[in-house]
Amino acid sequence: MEITVEKPSELERCLKISLPEDLLEGKVVSRLTDLQKTARLDGFRKGKIPPKIVRQRFGQQVRAEVVGELVQSSFGEAVQEESLRPAGQPVIDDLESKVGDGLSFTAKFEVFPDFSLKPLNGVQVEKNSCVIEASDIDNVIEKLRTQNQTWIEKKGAAEIGDKLHISYRGLIDNEEFEGGVGEDENLLLGSKSMIEGFEDGLVGSIDGEEKTLQLRFPKKYHKPELCDKEVKFEIRVVTVKRAELPDINEEFMKRFGVDDGSLENFRDNLKERLEKESKNVVERKLNESLIVALLETNQFEVPSVLKLEEAEKSKEQLMRTWFMRGKNPIESSEEFEKELQEEGEKRVRAGLIMAEIIKDADLKASPDKVQKAIEDIAASYEDSEAVKKWYYENQQQLQMIESQCLEQEVLNWVAEKVEVTEKIVSFDDLMDPMQTNPT
Repeated sequence: MEITVEKPSELERCLKISLPEDLLEGKVVSRLTDLQKTARLDGFRKGKIPPKIVRQRFGQQVRAEVVGELVQSSFGEAVQEESLRPAGQPVIDDLESKVGDGLSFTAKFEVFPDFSLKPLNGVQVEKNSCVIEASDIDNVIEKLRTQNQTWIEKKGAAEIGDKLHISYRGLIDNEEFEGGVGEDENLLLGSKSMIEGFEDGLVGSIDGEEKTLQLRFPKKYHKPELCDKEVKFEIRVVTVKRAELPDINEEFMKRFGVDDGSLENFRDNLKERLEKESKNVVERKLNESLIVALLETNQFEVPSVLKLEEAEKSKEQLMRTWFMRGKNPIESSEEFEKELQEEGEKRVRAGLIMAEIIKDADLKASPDKVQKAIEDIAASYEDSEAVKKWYYENQQQLQMIESQCLEQEVLNWVAEKVEVTEKIVSFDDLMDPMQTNPT
């Protein structure tokens, strides 16, 4: 076997492989000899077909099979001989296998990058520190009351924070437009769910009142045909309701797991939940900072095939993140695609760095930590023993937990190498808006 290695770029490789005709012919003859013993053709008894007839009937098919097998096996032998580490399946080009000329082909692929870990001495990483204050508990209690509020019909003018039951009709040039009519709709004043001026125009409304609002759609609106258009809304206010917050009594506290009616126990219970939640967020953000430190310290090119695979895996998650930010990935497809590719590259590079750390530091996921991780998950279920049993009997799920524990071992190792500085932050500054509900 003759092998020539070309290096078009840092990670691209092109193998040119040639195999002699006698190797192919030897395998073809051996395969045809075996086939002669088992093949059936009309006019011949089993095992009595002349070799010439067997070759005429099956030779082309057998040679094609041998060529396919040799392409695979010779590629594997070649990358091993040249000490290459393919990052994906090769693209086979220029395949030649004419009888008498042997076999030749090129295999194009990417390889894993060859890099050494950079030292982490002097790298600084910030870790948040949060103490739960009485005011934090007060704020959470008010949020819980708001989440459990009831709506009562109000006699009087509507204010910001009230909920209106309305019907409306939107007209542009005295013509209704798609999406401009609403029947029996609920509208929370101050929610900014309607275009500018709509909700403000209904402040002061009373039951049964009819109003006409002359407004204009924003210059940038999610429906291009409505951008910057003047619109008239004819609105009928059916009812006005105000929010009534529940009292902090025994019934209210029971909803959140405190049955003895003690306000002190209720607050202690909330504090415990907030401390646990804030601890988890502190650890998560520290881990994110440690990964950023690794990425900034270790810069190298990653295989595009792996980057694309990882980008596809993270596509749904990134789309959810965009929608939570109030951005539409469809409307900003170029920006979204760029961020998606960057995210794919970061994940691949982080994975390669972590794999190198695991190898160099000989890190392992200890059975004790895997057990604790499974127990923590199972604790939130009624039949925790059944959940633990399911994890230990499900090899794929067990490997996932082991991978998570091993990743944490890596990050713990990194935390010991860098300089971690503490930053005191408030609970509100620590938490994301979507994570402040202790229930």
